[in-house]
Amino acid sequence: MAGPAKKEPVPAKPAIPKVEEIEFRVTGLAAARSGLPLKTPSADRLDVHVLVSAYRIGADFVDPDRAKESIRSADGRLKSDGLLFVLPNARAPFDSVEDLLLCATEAGWVRIALGAAHPDNPGQARVLPLAIPSNEAADIARGLDAVTVRVLGSGASPSFELNGEACKDASALEAKAKALHEEYELMAEDYAAEVDRTPWTVDGTGAQAGGVVAALDALANAGVKSARIAGVRRPGAGTPGAGTEAPGAEEKK
Repeated sequence: MAGPAKKEPVPAKPAIPKVEEIEFRVTGLAAARSGLPLKTPSADRLDVHVLVSAYRIGADFVDPDRAKESIRSADGRLKSDGLLFVLPNARAPFDSVEDLLLCATEAGWVRIALGAAHPDNPGQARVLPLAIPSNEAADIARGLDAVTVRVLGSGASPSFELNGEACKDASALEAKAKALHEEYELMAEDYAAEVDRTPWTVDGTGAQAGGVVAALDALANAGVKSARIAGVRRPGAGTPGAGTEAPGAEEKK
């Protein structure tokens, strides 16, 4: 008697193609170890370069009004599904960057990111995604205090304050932030998983963009999952504050 018919092997599902990092050559950005690969193609991005005393979109140098008008008038598809990629020169005033971020949130951009340099390949831009809080003030877990990181000084070696305590450089800030973050995690697990609840705020008022990028990078490398950026908010959210998304998340298309 013949045995049971052999079942045909089920063909394996084709693997989903992995989006490789897109090459984006640029100079003058601050380096960030927590930066993510750029995976959004140029057709789905609006790239705005913030220079020391000007803005650039594509090959055109523009004034602040033209830069903001480009952000406001962008196609609705870009605003909802694309990426506004703000690339600040390390020496650019962060107040100029903040002005664009405010404009973008008011114009309805969903995905916004800062550009930073790859630490081992300074000419390659990487992505620091920003999360925008929706509440007036962070809904901080009970028992935790708000933490403000102020960016001080200028140039290639900014200094910082963490709740008024001096940090001479980004390494010192990272060490102090790591110790406080680990203490907070013991008190309230995943306390900073959402930007609406994080107690961490980076205040870059009057500072250079490189110092703000360095502060955000230090917090991410210390394990802090999200941090607000003082001075930026969604319309109607009340108290200003934008923030970084949880580090380690893949840069989405």
